[in-house]
Amino acid sequence: MHRRRIAPALLTLCSAAAAVLAPACGPPQEVEVPKRSTEVSCPAPIGKIPREDCGAIEKEFEPLAVREALKRTGTDATSVQRTEAIRAAAQLATQLKEQRAELCETYNRCEVTPEAHATKDRQLTEMMNALITLWDSRQLGGPEQVARFKGGVHALSSKLGGPGATAAEGSGADRKQAVTTVGGDKLQQIAAEGITFSKSGSDVTVQAQAGAPRLVLRSSTGLPLRAGKRYLVRVNGSYTPATPALVSPGDEVVGRLRFRTTLASEIYVALRSLEDPEAPESITTLQLGAKEKGSREARFVADPGASGFYLTVGSRGPAQVHLDDVELVRGDTVLAAARAETADEPLVKTGCKADTAQPLAGKRSLRCDGQGDLVSLGVPTAYLELAIRSPSGDRAALRTQSLEGGRSLDATLTEDAELVISIAGAGTATVRTVDIQAVAP
Repeated sequence: MHRRRIAPALLTLCSAAAAVLAPACGPPQEVEVPKRSTEVSCPAPIGKIPREDCGAIEKEFEPLAVREALKRTGTDATSVQRTEAIRAAAQLATQLKEQRAELCETYNRCEVTPEAHATKDRQLTEMMNALITLWDSRQLGGPEQVARFKGGVHALSSKLGGPGATAAEGSGADRKQAVTTVGGDKLQQIAAEGITFSKSGSDVTVQAQAGAPRLVLRSSTGLPLRAGKRYLVRVNGSYTPATPALVSPGDEVVGRLRFRTTLASEIYVALRSLEDPEAPESITTLQLGAKEKGSREARFVADPGASGFYLTVGSRGPAQVHLDDVELVRGDTVLAAARAETADEPLVKTGCKADTAQPLAGKRSLRCDGQGDLVSLGVPTAYLELAIRSPSGDRAALRTQSLEGGRSLDATLTEDAELVISIAGAGTATVRTVDIQAVAP
């Protein structure tokens, strides 16, 4: 079994916590994954498999030691949020350990194929390493730093269907319920214009040409989602849009704008994602006075656990605002801009009108009336949409530009439902496995 980053990195994580909060950890040590022991003879089609040492694996996935860190969260106004963020990270690490231990047990009982085991093992390992990276790259000194860290934990936990995400909370008993894992080839393929399918083993790949959202895959009668139950459903695989995203997870970007107000206004600049467009840590609010004129910028770090990023400028009050030179910038590169100089600016979505009266720059500016999102830059037109759909509508839905690490849905059903997957725009999606877990409502 190959050497993993989990064990040594967890000890590094402990050291990182000590650097932020107080010295509390010993020197890093490297732990090798123990060798598997004797073989297990499983019924066909699985056959013989090497037995895993579940006790050793549990030690490898040992949850974060946060006791000393929690003692040093301080007494300032942010201490409560800091404590919650640390506990959320520890809780997610605990669930990762529990799921990996359960995978070991079911594998040794011949209930999981080697292919499904390898996929799930890789997913859990990547999730733990992502949590470690998130911790190592965050400081917990101020409220904004704590909010960003907690948001990152929330995003990772949402992918896992974990307790760090409100929608995916569940008791320990819930998490011990059996998980049904099937290959992507078990999903029903739906023919549509501009869509082609291919298979490789149990994987199914969907190649899409440009176009409106099209339903391409759905669960069959072999994967029933029954009324009266709550389900956690995770889709594992990959997705690549034909045109690369403007902003990638972890990118540092800047939103810039020129403005002029008529009345006192509250303007916001947000780096949204398709997965969580209302995430509070990705919004900067500007309080502007009446007849104020100037320029502003807001800095963002794209959530490492999300995808499908775009910049939005909007208003929280029904005042008239003039905007110009709205830019999304990474480093020295302007990725997209709204300047009102042409009728169809690329990557710009707006309901504002071009106005030649007193332009802020060039010959025209944008006159924006009303409230809500006014100008958006780089809104993705290619994405996947996952949904748990019943006859009366979608009970849970998620748009994403990535299946890395898996994406999860959580729904409590009052009528029978199914998993449906749609694809918008040009891109390629591969579904490797689908995990379905029924838990208490």
